[in-house]
Amino acid sequence: MRKVILMSLVCFTAVIAQAKILRVSNVAGSSAPYTTFADAFADALDGDTIIFDGSATSYGDAVVKDKRIVLLGHGYLLAANDVSSLNDCDAIFGNIEIQTEGTIVQGLKATNIYIRANNVVVTRCHANKILNGGGYEGYYSGVFSGIVIHQNFVTYNITGIAGSTSQYFSNSQITNNIVVCSQYDAELIQAMRNSVVQNNILINKSFDAGYAATPMNLVECMVENNIVFANDKVVTGSNNETSGNVVGASDFEFTNLANDASILDDLKEYTAQGVGAGAGTDPYVISGIPAGPMIEDIDMPTTVEKGKSMEVVVKVKVK
Repeated sequence: MRKVILMSLVCFTAVIAQAKILRVSNVAGSSAPYTTFADAFADALDGDTIIFDGSATSYGDAVVKDKRIVLLGHGYLLAANDVSSLNDCDAIFGNIEIQTEGTIVQGLKATNIYIRANNVVVTRCHANKILNGGGYEGYYSGVFSGIVIHQNFVTYNITGIAGSTSQYFSNSQITNNIVVCSQYDAELIQAMRNSVVQNNILINKSFDAGYAATPMNLVECMVENNIVFANDKVVTGSNNETSGNVVGASDFEFTNLANDASILDDLKEYTAQGVGAGAGTDPYVISGIPAGPMIEDIDMPTTVEKGKSMEVVVKVKVK
């Protein structure tokens, strides 16, 4: 066992040594070397990380193509959840489109995140939709596998292409997400096959027993320990295995559906039972804060006397 661990550490160190971190900020006066995704992506190599500062201005659309990279932000809803950081703004995007296998997207806010490759990870992001983008020029298949959609705050749905036999996710993991939708006839998770759909919270703000669609429409999936406030059913489709799911009452009162911390607090009794996004082996993380240290403050002098070193104090919080 010790040999395996040492070898793993050596490999990990080698990867870190070769990879670069490219910082992007479109905030006026920032010292970041890049101001746009496109400029940073042009200089990035496989395995590099592009990290984005929070900003009141959107970084626009982003397409990840022909390079396997990590897109990293510092979370969302920071001010709402009283999480201190150097910048309480989100790193905001329009649409993020992923065409390269192995890409990781974490800690960002986007309108839509389109997945058009295998083995993609989308985690701790805030998005309207996380969805199968279907085929694109040069790659027309719309079936993608090995997808991990984990610990995200979604304001519409997580979906393949509804009713499609050629555009869906398979052998994937849809886990510990919070989905809050206001479209009464929407399916909140759909078009997944042979996948694990586990420990999610699904809420339809416009619940109407006479019109609401089934919360999930899946095929041959393991569906367990989800909380559903959207219909009196949990899932439709075929050959799904279900266990431990909770269907909430339609008149349940939530304190604040726009705030992930508030939702988890309202449902803490379910969390204690091992159900919902706040439970399981890797529970939802408030505000999508990326794992590892987060910069809270930097104290750096503007000038330094000749011959003396510059003392920089960095205050970090480790999640």
